[in-house]
Amino acid sequence: MQEYFAEVSLPIRELVEFVLASGSIDNRYGGGDLYQRANEGSRLHRKLQRQSKTEYGDRYHSEVALSDDRVENGILYHIFGRADAILTDSEGTIIEEIKTTELPLSSLSGDPSSDGYRPLHWAQAKCYAFILSQKEKLSSVRVRLIYCQVETEETISFTQNFSALELQTFYIGLLQAYRRWAVMRFEWTQIRDKSAKELSFPFESYRAGQRQMAAVIYRAAAAGSRVLCQAPTGIGKTISSLFPSVKAMGEGLVSHLFYLTAKTSTRAVAEEGFSLMQQKGLRLKRVTLTAKDKICFLPERLCNPDDCPYAKDYFDRIQDVLFEMLEKEDSFTRQTIEHWAKEKTLCPFELGLDLSSWCDAIICDYNYLFDPVVYLKRFFDHRDRYAFLIDEAHNLLDRARGMYSAMLQKSDVLTCKKLAEPLFKPLSKSLNTLNREMLSLKKQILAQEDNSEHALSFPSIPKPFWKAAQNTLSCCSQFLEERRQNRKYTLFQVEENIPQEILQFYFDLRFFLRIAELADTEELQHNFCFFVSTKGSQVTVKLLCLDPAPMIDSRMKLGQTTALFSATLSPPSYYKTVLGCDHPQEKTNSYSFPSPFSQENLCLLVCGQINTRWAAREESLVPIARLIHQMVSAKKGNYLAYFPSYQYLEKEAEVFSKLYPDIRLICQSPQMDDQERVDFLQQFDHPDSSPALLGFAVLGGIYSEGVDLKGEKLLGTAIIGTGLPKVGTEQEILRDYYQQKNNQGYDFAYRYPGMNKVLQAAGRVIRGQNDRGVVLLLDDRFSTPAYLRLFPEHWHHARIVYDSDGLSKILHDFWSESSID
Repeated sequence: MQEYFAEVSLPIRELVEFVLASGSIDNRYGGGDLYQRANEGSRLHRKLQRQSKTEYGDRYHSEVALSDDRVENGILYHIFGRADAILTDSEGTIIEEIKTTELPLSSLSGDPSSDGYRPLHWAQAKCYAFILSQKEKLSSVRVRLIYCQVETEETISFTQNFSALELQTFYIGLLQAYRRWAVMRFEWTQIRDKSAKELSFPFESYRAGQRQMAAVIYRAAAAGSRVLCQAPTGIGKTISSLFPSVKAMGEGLVSHLFYLTAKTSTRAVAEEGFSLMQQKGLRLKRVTLTAKDKICFLPERLCNPDDCPYAKDYFDRIQDVLFEMLEKEDSFTRQTIEHWAKEKTLCPFELGLDLSSWCDAIICDYNYLFDPVVYLKRFFDHRDRYAFLIDEAHNLLDRARGMYSAMLQKSDVLTCKKLAEPLFKPLSKSLNTLNREMLSLKKQILAQEDNSEHALSFPSIPKPFWKAAQNTLSCCSQFLEERRQNRKYTLFQVEENIPQEILQFYFDLRFFLRIAELADTEELQHNFCFFVSTKGSQVTVKLLCLDPAPMIDSRMKLGQTTALFSATLSPPSYYKTVLGCDHPQEKTNSYSFPSPFSQENLCLLVCGQINTRWAAREESLVPIARLIHQMVSAKKGNYLAYFPSYQYLEKEAEVFSKLYPDIRLICQSPQMDDQERVDFLQQFDHPDSSPALLGFAVLGGIYSEGVDLKGEKLLGTAIIGTGLPKVGTEQEILRDYYQQKNNQGYDFAYRYPGMNKVLQAAGRVIRGQNDRGVVLLLDDRFSTPAYLRLFPEHWHHARIVYDSDGLSKILHDFWSESSID
């Protein structure tokens, strides 16, 4: 082999899409088909491959891995991919590439001069054909593109014959076009790895537990395994995960870092962590991805070249801008991306995504890995040496359940039916059929005796409903494509030509049916439930994901290592199960690190005389008010009390205000807008205000997690109740599922999720080394063994009190000790 100075490994599809993409961003219906992803419609791929195997027998081979290693202009390229099929007949060899499409087949063409020609699809297949021609010493190879319409499952194919010389010229041209990027990536990797190896911990010393956490995350990266870390507030979870992962990158153990979060605030903390290391000499390119709706420059998001100047000719201009940005910048925050996007007139959202392909670290929301629709396909359509750092991992379960659940409503069906009536009769007719199926489901619900919640669950989707939904999607696709072909899009014509209600319903229905296909597989059918509820004339149909663990697991398998960490991951056996980490053959180690703060700084009290169960709530209002008042009166300052519901909160607020009008009381409400939410929290910025400030908030809401009130901004919290989710049909379905799965239905559906809310709310009090504060747990269940065993290690000093005198004495002594200190 020739000498080379740089080495590049690249999937064929990534090479083709990067070098050859051109034109504008256009996400109007049908526009995305130009960049159809190879994994879409995998079921149809398999179906067509089985049919061809039956027809051609041993002459047909599906999913054939192809790779090419060659030196070109001093670069050693490892180019690889997987051809959908290779077929031999009397005329020679054929490379088959299968593409699924939502467009009518009549809109596609094999003629390069036609609008229906898909150049990226042909380019990908031609690369496979070239590699095969080299391997088999073929003088020519035929390329066949097969398009399958996803709703009708009809197919159309186009075949072209290419000589080996034509294929070689095309392929080498791609490599030559990619060369400057290959050189840049190679040279940057040398700089990055050297700086990572030389990097020292960015602080003078480690906090308690911090070195141990960093060590277990590094070992997991080296071993290619997963690790679950419960790390209390103050340990420095972010830098304890980032630093060892960067060191592992410097050693070649991982290729990219993904810091995945549930909140914008934790993304900012990750940015600070990287900045600290960069100030210590680390050279690393990082990007923070922001949701499209938040970063879009337009008042209304319209992703097409007619309405958005930032979309026009995007793919023609992006490469030069990317190259310039990467030469001048290392850190791509939201502000940096917006600055460049405005200066170069490029879509900021797509610019962030394109930057991610050239960055070493990506800070982003959970959905960029786990969501079945918006995940980063450029990374996660194949496995690589990725490190996934999942912050606040206790949030991932509910987020994943939401990502893999889908919903349709009868009112939307009727709205679209009325709109479609004068526009496209077949669509109106199909919507009418779908409406009838929903009415049929409603009749089944009403026929049930003692069904107070007017809901019913099914083990699978009734076939008539599924058929009606599929037919509606097909008609909707036909309508949208007809409209797309017969008009020009402008800002003022969108609503007239394609009603937004129909377009939104199309996306909702398409997603519903995609989840339905997933739920219909043999290995996952028990993880989902078809749920129907009715209220008045409304009928709501849901596909509920009860257990997303297999989907979470499959996503984490795309990387080299995963670290899941949070202050509340107890009990670890529960989180291992629900987060897909309980494989006996693929062990996930779990660790619980000690709090770096002194236990003496937290006065943790269980008020064992309070009963907050539903039947006793009216009787509990006055006793709870008195206990909260004792907490607030023991030391002047700011306090929070958390309630299991707004209804309970409002009743308690009425009682408390009458009994203690001298206490300034502010209450969270479900109608708060963004500014009101900010104003609520800002009132805690003044710890010396008079009179004392008491906030009432909802347990599990925005003020019980991610709120950082350091020092004397918050002196204590009272947590009313055990945080149990509200009992209802859906929650009981979840309980039944886990009861059948592991005989722990109540724990998995109620106790463990509830206790997590309690731990998060309690964690608002001690936020710094010198903070002191009080946590009151107001519910007699906290004093039972079932709950005491869920207390983390730094709660083992909790005391149980049964009367107000005992509470007053303990609080007085605690704050007296504080004043002495």
